[in-house]
Amino acid sequence: MGTTRLEGFSDGVLAIAITLLILDVHVPDQAAGGGLGRALAHNWPSYATYAISFVIIGIIWVNHHALFDQVARTTRTLLFLNLFLLMSVSFLPFPTALLSRYIRGGPNAHVAAAVYGADMTAIGLMFMAVLAYLVRTPEILGPGSRPATGARRCGAPSGGRSSTARRSSSPSGAPWPAWSSTPLWPSTSRCPGRRAGGDAVPGPVAAGVRRSRRARG
Repeated sequence: MGTTRLEGFSDGVLAIAITLLILDVHVPDQAAGGGLGRALAHNWPSYATYAISFVIIGIIWVNHHALFDQVARTTRTLLFLNLFLLMSVSFLPFPTALLSRYIRGGPNAHVAAAVYGADMTAIGLMFMAVLAYLVRTPEILGPGSRPATGARRCGAPSGGRSSTARRSSSPSGAPWPAWSSTPLWPSTSRCPGRRAGGDAVPGPVAAGVRRSRRARG
């Protein structure tokens, strides 16, 4: 079967998830004292967590589109893997609201950050599971498609030594592995500028090389 229904369903779920983020941004109560400007400034955690999670889901959507653009047909396994990926992404509005409420400090800030980090880890694991499945089943890919066979090949964080130095930390100090941000790396979904020898080349550089070769020809 083709990927039309899978991509349409995924777009719908991601659109709903990214829209639900705004529901946690409330109009402040001016009667609390200090004027409306002060009340708006006091509500900064809601704005910050909304912006961060909105960008995260947006990048996930871009990478999801780029990844499945290389898939010619789906399988039952791929459908379920994608379903679990969407489940982890659609859960993000909850830890976002949790973090915006408890980020100011106190013992609950670490718990809220840990819940947010755990969901990000789940998203990263599911994205990696989809990538790994596509690498193991190249017969479902379109002609000429080459998904990344590992995060290291495309310059994304890997589970090796370098990932330890690139750990992400929440504002309250709760760290989670760098590979939990796998879906946020555009290079994980495709490597458009790969040299014949296998080294990754930045997209603009590769495009310049191609234009130069065409001019010479």
